[in-house]
Amino acid sequence: GGGPTGMTAAKEAARAGYDVVLVEKEEQLGGNLKKFSKLFPKKSPYRVPEPVDLESSIKEIDESDRIKVHLGTSIKSITGQPGQFDVSLKTNGTTSEFRAGAIVQATGWKPYDASKLGHLGYGSPNVITNVQMEELIASGKIMRPSDGKPARKIVFVQCAGSRDKDHLPYCSAVCCRVTLKQAMLAREIFFTKGEVIGVNEAGESNLVVDVENTLLGEKIQVEADLVVLATGMVPNSADGEAIRKFRDAQATIEK
Repeated sequence: GGGPTGMTAAKEAARAGYDVVLVEKEEQLGGNLKKFSKLFPKKSPYRVPEPVDLESSIKEIDESDRIKVHLGTSIKSITGQPGQFDVSLKTNGTTSEFRAGAIVQATGWKPYDASKLGHLGYGSPNVITNVQMEELIASGKIMRPSDGKPARKIVFVQCAGSRDKDHLPYCSAVCCRVTLKQAMLAREIFFTKGEVIGVNEAGESNLVVDVENTLLGEKIQVEADLVVLATGMVPNSADGEAIRKFRDAQATIEK
């Protein structure tokens, strides 16, 4: 994979003196990072989102004599054993092979299927995912999809489908920090803590969010122009069976 994890692994391995083959299924390196305009702060005082420096990473890889990049390429097969893997690649219908001593699987992620979150209002044009919010921020304008008007009141719903035995039983670990970054980048924000129990449409494409267990100690309703669901991350290498086994294992531990 040629996303941020795969690129980092390739650069560090090359710096350590190893020859690297970097395989990416898309026609460009970067993965999901290509959709982001800013990253959440990683240094104190954690108030300023950091710029995405994708270009310098790609340049370092392109200029490295130790890294060979295959774009628009998929893995056809891997055979052998640690220290002696035979890898077959498929590019535009043609096949090539090489031998590798070790393999780093950095196959990326995709957002959880938000169409399964109808109780949180997904399906309404003004209820979007955190990935869609990144794309709006990157465009320079946070506009309501329904009518193109500026979003003045934004509600962020955390753990949208995450830590939920009926959806994703785990936490993706980064969603909260991404939301805080997005809140910092939004000009106007209503921000309180609580459990969202429902999202419904009001008049003129507005939305009403029902919240309980709030810091105020009572149920409240928040009117919003835009609702952003912080959906979890699903490994590209995972499937429904893997998630089901995770749930079964968790249920066994709880018993």
